[in-house]
Amino acid sequence: MGNEAEQVISIYLDDSGVFTVADKSKFFVYGGYSFTNDKDRLTAKQIYKKRVVEIKKSLKLSIDDELKAANLSPKHKRSLFEILKHYNSIDCAVKIDAVYPSILENKLSVHRYKDYALKRLIKTEMERLISAGNVDPYRAAALRVYIDQQHTSTDGYYSLSESVSEELNHGIHNFEYGVFHAPIFKAPISVKIEFCDSKHHYLIQASDILANRAFTAYNFDLPKLMQDIAHHNHLDLP
Repeated sequence: MGNEAEQVISIYLDDSGVFTVADKSKFFVYGGYSFTNDKDRLTAKQIYKKRVVEIKKSLKLSIDDELKAANLSPKHKRSLFEILKHYNSIDCAVKIDAVYPSILENKLSVHRYKDYALKRLIKTEMERLISAGNVDPYRAAALRVYIDQQHTSTDGYYSLSESVSEELNHGIHNFEYGVFHAPIFKAPISVKIEFCDSKHHYLIQASDILANRAFTAYNFDLPKLMQDIAHHNHLDLP
């Protein structure tokens, strides 16, 4: 048992929308994909890259141009979404008008809330993977999370990586309600979160497409866009 290889879980994320009370959108969204083995992760990357190259050729774009959801036609966004439709996907939709105004009016509080949303989404996905039997909580694991570059809260006692690690390994006390949430891992899990330039990460680019699709579905009341996705995990906040 002690010689078993460490489990490696990879999660890729991007956001869609503007997290501010001044924005007219109803929801701010995170979206992305999770992988529990390198074979699936690398296969997903290759088939997505192949589709990107095909679309760039059809649009006569440079190989160095990045395909962003905001600049693509619905046809091309749908094509990029469909190519990864059968992999584990996730999204978190934050209903902006349900968030305390005091949070929305303070830039640092917005950063903290984004960190909170990311932490909740990551934990929810880890629980899903454990429940599905894709991850064994009794075996050592390494969690790697790759997020499109953005500002994140850096104050306080913990970085986002440390905060996620603390909760997965040791659980968390909700002092407001006097509740202790037990850790979901029984063996050690290391956590590393990286903020990356999406231009160099095809699976973050894929997350941009998914996040944009979820944003469109929730903000324009088009639920069909998020239906019939084989392995999708959705989280509502707050």
